[in-house]
Amino acid sequence: MNKKWSIILLIVAIISVIATISFFLSQNKKNNILSKVPNNAKSVMVIDLQALSTKLFFDELTSGSKNAGKLAKLMPDSLATIDWLASGISLSEKAVFFTTENIPNDSIRLHVLLRIADAKKFDNFMDSLSKTISLKPVKEKTLWSEQFKSLIAWNSNFVVFSLFSKNVGQVAKALENILLLKKEESIMTDSSFMKKQNAGFDILFYAKPYTLYPKKQNKFIQDNIESIISHIEFNDGELKIASELYPVTGSLLDKLFNTQQKKIATLSVPDSSALRVALSVAPKVFFSVINKLSSVKFNNKKAPILTAWDGRLSASLNGTKVIKTEYITYDYDDDFNKIELKKITKDKIWDIRAVLGINELLLDSVLDNSKIYKSKKDTLLFKGSNFIIKKTNDAYLCYNHHVSRPKIQNKTIADNIYLSLDYGKLLPIIKESEFTLDNSLMSKFVFNRFELRMNKNTLINISASIYFSDKKKNAFFSISEMFIKPTVDN
Repeated sequence: MNKKWSIILLIVAIISVIATISFFLSQNKKNNILSKVPNNAKSVMVIDLQALSTKLFFDELTSGSKNAGKLAKLMPDSLATIDWLASGISLSEKAVFFTTENIPNDSIRLHVLLRIADAKKFDNFMDSLSKTISLKPVKEKTLWSEQFKSLIAWNSNFVVFSLFSKNVGQVAKALENILLLKKEESIMTDSSFMKKQNAGFDILFYAKPYTLYPKKQNKFIQDNIESIISHIEFNDGELKIASELYPVTGSLLDKLFNTQQKKIATLSVPDSSALRVALSVAPKVFFSVINKLSSVKFNNKKAPILTAWDGRLSASLNGTKVIKTEYITYDYDDDFNKIELKKITKDKIWDIRAVLGINELLLDSVLDNSKIYKSKKDTLLFKGSNFIIKKTNDAYLCYNHHVSRPKIQNKTIADNIYLSLDYGKLLPIIKESEFTLDNSLMSKFVFNRFELRMNKNTLINISASIYFSDKKKNAFFSISEMFIKPTVDN
């Protein structure tokens, strides 16, 4: 009998556990924060507060410096003293930033969405916050901050902020619609987004082309990109980004990556290299993309040999070099005797080296129909250039004739696009060049190296990593310090 009752109680307990789990799962679906993000949102950034805060908390415990204290300096004084832990907001789930386009009013709105864990506690929190930063009521559970130009609206489950708002009445109605949004009207109907949001990340970023964005590059984005989704991870000493870009079928980006291109040997890069680039692309499409995005246009009349380029490239920037040139001039003394004078000029040249894949049939056509410039026995890349072209096996070397001939190694290009830069070596080159840059901004960057890889199957896969000087500090704190003004000791 006891055994029978034990079995019955066990079954009841199991059913109760299943029912409880089902209840919480159903509640979670009902209150899923993504169900309040409209499906027409142009960009969505989801922050996994629990994952990120765990990393930052561990970093704070194991680090000798108080990084969190430095970060707090970024918060306005009126907000820094607020007890956010008593706000009733769930800080162990996800926070969402998203933008919407308001076509009739020609504006883009930025919203922040948070989950409320305790509705009563949050109502009390908003009462006290109203007195701290002077919030004015617009309607029930909707407040306006003149100081921060922001509108706040909430219900028992969510709170949504509209930042940098202008038309208060119109935005208040928009926030009300967000809080009343049905799941079938939300971003949760986007299968490509939902598939990626289930994987682990610190930040998930999703974007589609804007209609109202005023920059000239927006036309290129609209014509070439359907959407992009990225997983961002803040690790010790590294910011890691993994993205999938959905190209418009038949667009330039869709045709850019040549998956059937032959391999090419790469340069043996010296330790002084500041920048390395490797390409395996469709050459005509590549130049079309450059012409659309850059103010520098490709002119095949100036460098006709490049019209025979087959899309394969391995190149490096190894710094600059000062070239001394000695020449003789003549002058006359007071007695009109001819005097020989030796003079030395100093010129700074760029040490850029490259290996290019060349279509031999096209090259024959170029050599027959275009004027090729030479310096003694060397073929020049273009007229007046210091860069010469020399054949090596199935490719061509291109380098400044003032430096030694580059060496080739047997490694091959594994990516359609690869870029690696050493910031510490690149910064002096940029500063001494003719480029106009904000040196104060450049000096704030604290990363050591940047690496980018791009490949295409059906989608365009992009992986990028930024490596920071302090390998023990979380990248989130390293990035934040770029925006913190240094304190001056009295």
